[in-house]
Amino acid sequence: MSKQNDILYIQQYLEGKLSPQDMHKLEEEALNDAMLNDAIEGFRLSSSINYKQLSLLQQRLENRIESQHEEKNKFYFTGQRLAVASAAGVMLIVISVLFWMLSTKEKEPLLPNDQQTEVLVQLQNQAHISLISGSLIPQNGWNNYQDYLSVNGIQIGAGENIRLSFKVREGRPEDIKVITATSSKVSQDLIKLIEEGPSWKGMSGEVEISF
Repeated sequence: MSKQNDILYIQQYLEGKLSPQDMHKLEEEALNDAMLNDAIEGFRLSSSINYKQLSLLQQRLENRIESQHEEKNKFYFTGQRLAVASAAGVMLIVISVLFWMLSTKEKEPLLPNDQQTEVLVQLQNQAHISLISGSLIPQNGWNNYQDYLSVNGIQIGAGENIRLSFKVREGRPEDIKVITATSSKVSQDLIKLIEEGPSWKGMSGEVEISF
């Protein structure tokens, strides 16, 4: 619909001269445009139409539509400029931080060899277990059982020596008794490791464990 025929178009709509499709389209436009809806209602209530007044109304309607487009474009370009400015500001900050980090790293003095920090690596104690008497055998072998004690008994210090005896029932140790030990606390820790550790074969026996 051209701008020059808007008024006549509304008049034809009110007189029922438009096709049903065109009438429906105009009604949908009026729902989204309060100015157009007011114009249609005003024409509907008017008994006589003054075409000079209609032309003035048409001009006001066109001016309003054009101003809305200008405001929308102005907002778009303003938002675009702000986005570009924000991105540029973030990039400037990142570049400044990187430059500062590189400059600081280059200025750090190197310590002489005799002043450099010495790193000490403490190896864990290797446990040793041996059968003194009886028929006891770890389910997965003696070497695997020694590895289990070494890893899980890392809190036990070097020089500890414990001799103990126990029975085996359905693969699990029971009735564990300490025969000799250098520390009662270590004895209790070791008994707990044996109770919660791998399964055993055999009936009973005596073993010695040292760290």
